[in-house]
Amino acid sequence: MKKRRLNIRCLLAVASILMVATVFVPQQAMAFSKNKIAVNMQQTINGHITDSSGKALAGVSVMVKGTKNGTLTNLNGDFSIEAKSNDILVVSYIGYITKDIDINGQSNLNIVLEAATSSLNDVIVVGYGTQEKKLVTGAISTVTSKDIANIPHDGRVEVALQGRTPGVTIAATSGQPGSEYTVRLRGLSSFLSGNDPLWVVDGIIVQQSNLGFLNQSDIESIEVLKDAASAAIYGTRAGNGVILVTTKHGLEGKIKVNYNGYYGSQAPARLVPMANATQYATLMNEQALADGASTMPYPAPSILGEGTNWQKQVFVNNALRTDHELSLSGGNQNANIYISAGYQDQEGIVLPQVSGFKKYSLRINHNEQFLKIFKFGQSIGYTRNDSKGVGTNTEFGEAVSDALQLDPLTPPYISKSDATGIQYQASPYNIVAPNGMLYGISNLVTQEVVNPLGYAQIRLGNTGWSDNIIGNTYLEINPMKGLKLRSQISVNRNYWGDRTYTPQYYQTGIRHQDYNSLARHNGMGTEWNWDNTVSYNRSLKEHNFGIVIGQAISQDGIGNETWFSEKNLPVDNYKDANFNWTTANGAADITASTIDYVSHKVVSFFGRLNYDYAQKYLLTAILRRDGSTRFGANNKWGTFPSVSVGWVPSLENFWKNNIGNTINFFKIRGSYGLTGNDQFGNFYYISTIQGGVNYVFGTAGSPVAGASPSTLSNPDLKWEQTAQTDIGFDARFLSDFNFTFDWFNKKTNGALEPVTLPLYAGVPNQPWANVGNITNTGIELQLGYNKQLSDWTIGATANFATLKNKVTNIGSGNSYVQFNEATYQNLNNNVGSLTREVDGYPVHGFWGYKTNGIFQTKADVQNYKSASGKVIQPGAQPGDFRWKDINGDGVIDAKDVTYLGSGVPTYTYGLTINLGYGNEHMGNFDLLVFLNGQGGNKIFENYRRFDAGAVNFPQDYLNRWTGPGTSNTFPRLATFGSGDASNGNFTNMSDFYLHNGDFLRLKNIQLGYTLPESIAKSIKAEKLRIYVAAENLLTLTKYNGFDPEIGGGVFGVDKGFYPQSRTLMVGVNLQF
Repeated sequence: MKKRRLNIRCLLAVASILMVATVFVPQQAMAFSKNKIAVNMQQTINGHITDSSGKALAGVSVMVKGTKNGTLTNLNGDFSIEAKSNDILVVSYIGYITKDIDINGQSNLNIVLEAATSSLNDVIVVGYGTQEKKLVTGAISTVTSKDIANIPHDGRVEVALQGRTPGVTIAATSGQPGSEYTVRLRGLSSFLSGNDPLWVVDGIIVQQSNLGFLNQSDIESIEVLKDAASAAIYGTRAGNGVILVTTKHGLEGKIKVNYNGYYGSQAPARLVPMANATQYATLMNEQALADGASTMPYPAPSILGEGTNWQKQVFVNNALRTDHELSLSGGNQNANIYISAGYQDQEGIVLPQVSGFKKYSLRINHNEQFLKIFKFGQSIGYTRNDSKGVGTNTEFGEAVSDALQLDPLTPPYISKSDATGIQYQASPYNIVAPNGMLYGISNLVTQEVVNPLGYAQIRLGNTGWSDNIIGNTYLEINPMKGLKLRSQISVNRNYWGDRTYTPQYYQTGIRHQDYNSLARHNGMGTEWNWDNTVSYNRSLKEHNFGIVIGQAISQDGIGNETWFSEKNLPVDNYKDANFNWTTANGAADITASTIDYVSHKVVSFFGRLNYDYAQKYLLTAILRRDGSTRFGANNKWGTFPSVSVGWVPSLENFWKNNIGNTINFFKIRGSYGLTGNDQFGNFYYISTIQGGVNYVFGTAGSPVAGASPSTLSNPDLKWEQTAQTDIGFDARFLSDFNFTFDWFNKKTNGALEPVTLPLYAGVPNQPWANVGNITNTGIELQLGYNKQLSDWTIGATANFATLKNKVTNIGSGNSYVQFNEATYQNLNNNVGSLTREVDGYPVHGFWGYKTNGIFQTKADVQNYKSASGKVIQPGAQPGDFRWKDINGDGVIDAKDVTYLGSGVPTYTYGLTINLGYGNEHMGNFDLLVFLNGQGGNKIFENYRRFDAGAVNFPQDYLNRWTGPGTSNTFPRLATFGSGDASNGNFTNMSDFYLHNGDFLRLKNIQLGYTLPESIAKSIKAEKLRIYVAAENLLTLTKYNGFDPEIGGGVFGVDKGFYPQSRTLMVGVNLQF
């Protein structure tokens, strides 16, 4: 526990030292080894330098290390230089990893340079086109296939960005297999319309929930368009940023076959310390006496021993996780193809019999060119997901919550002969375990909190599934040099459903069913978009132009869902249950319903101009015009412009002649633009008709059911508009370092909210309007290093980002509003929610009472007075919280509710270290270390449902106040609604429930070995690499819950969060 509570700042310092060590230690080691070699005579060294494809590189710098003696390669990549046989040549070229070459007595050298991971010459995807990175004037982060090639994944593409892209906050919504992640780009910009970025995969607009169709090995690159200047070309859908995913295509050359696979074992990283039976009884005795009881319910707690550890009953330490991906690729100058297939199987670490995920996938990407000017291609992928799962992060009795709340006195199983308690007599449908015993039922804990093993038994056979078909086809025409016409149609078709069988069972008075039932749910949805673009590129001497104009149409919300259930089936298990049975009550046992979706359509026109002069002075301008079916009559069309400029002073003569050898590349850029967000429902702008409205006609009539307008219409309703300013620079220095800086100011105006109307308006629902404002500001830093030193390859990338999120206008006359806020049963701050929206504070900030220590004596209570001399908490007792009187009126009430913190991190960071050592004779060792973390946020944690009876206690309760001086942070124990009612120690939402959410996580560590090519060829392979890896190996944090990384609609709410697993893996990469 003490190790987990190490100061994170110290750990960051250690991580920084580790990064510096990776940069300098190998150099020193190499220098030391070279000093041992005797100095030889000067000689002529000839050499030839190429890239990894064999292309000769002209203008490469070749320097004798430690001297001013140097030369450049000619047009054929050849060089000649005078050096000693023991000298080291430093070979450097912009866009490639610098190499130190040991001459070692050789007179002829063949040198191959590898492209740098963050090369400024890279071509990146920018939305409806590509652009050289060195010419980009917007804020775009890129993750390439090389960055994630060797990292095992859980089937979700989002995790590839975590800790690798500054300004992107990513948190797991659950550790349950197959769960998606919460992704936020530069903060939160909406109260109700969603904060998810727009995902575009190979030009196909994809909902984030459907991203599971991608295999990590199929990804070529991921571009994150963070500023408005980059994202404006996607208009009304780009308010929360845009993420572009490009999949792999076949390359020219012979057919290559690649296999990546691993097997792993999962376990929980930690369990939450909970009271055992003896501790539980001790605390219950103390609580009873505090409530005025004359006797203790457990006179001899020590004889109860340890009792049941429910966490050990539901968590497993050897859950299977495996993934296998196979691809085939190749092509020639006219055609290429890429085919891949994948299989993933992951058991849950919580009750794996009812928690797990399987994925089967197939992808085909094909491109072909004919008649020189025509090019066409297709990309199609199919994914089948099979899942089973338990409810998570709720106080209403799901598996993890049950394991935390159920008392340790209840046994997991009980023999039928011993089941004599009243709780076993309430129903004849007690659940029988596979061992023939009954599952234990608590006589202390009530409501939805039940035996999690029995909970799992009644969920056996319950499964969910989905089939996802996604594809596109395009035609491209190049009628003349620089001119390209392209048309692409993309379709995403989804089918999904679930099957649920529930037997007759009894667990509590709330959790029971006297009949069996079978339910089936099916859904179907379709999305499509059609994009047409014309692009033209032209250079006139040193003036370079690029123009894109286009038109797009998209439609989603095409589909339906159906629910069907039947009860009283003549079966007693899920295997025999089906809808072919005839029940005694016939149609009366059947319930069915269905809905049809309402489609959402967007029509767009857009254009982009790129201009540069001599690659020194840069300009990009974008204009997009969108028409959406979600806008009101007066705002059917929205216009989204942006402009960005850049200057590359490192290409100026004054720079080259002075600091060009130190700072090799430097680009300053700035941008401003507008984007929109229409992620709200349909028909918010009109008054629809709703049924179920009663009205009485006359003075003595009965209510008559009818229909009426649902609310008032708002023809001015429009998109939520975000204006963003970004200023940054990109630099490359000392040939081996890259650095990027960005500052942004992001302002959202017209955030959608329901508007409160007086009752005489005569409508049952509030109308919608654009009234709220939100700002996000921050900085983003990224530092990279790449170096090759003889047999050593070194790479390190660190990033850091800050975020300040603030509501600037809630748009109402109230002091606060609440939209989709976090809640907890019977815990309130006089408003019923944990979070709220207040001007000047973050979106979904935590609000409640602030503690100011604990009353130690009755005198302390009487001495706690207002400025006027009034006793502030006259009903308090020693051991109660002293609440801060925020407004100074001498009364603790709703006016004292104050801001307590935010669940959204105010800073995030990541560090990736890659080390390689080896050569063609010995093979190559590689080491990957990846850390990520966050800080500045709070986590709400509560594992005790107060109205569910005598639920268990976290061991923190052992630190409670028991007398003067025993605690000033943890109050005395008292029962909900009884001894605690006077002061609300546990029932008031307060900073008592909030914890520091900072953490540093060793997310991935991997050690691999690539066999020498000669050995690989013996099995007809080009490459054979084996590795061992660990994921989530260590998390350093002061948070005492399962996992400090908690996403969702509101970040940082832990009611029993399903944690991410710690995984140990062994795998192989094979290429033929």
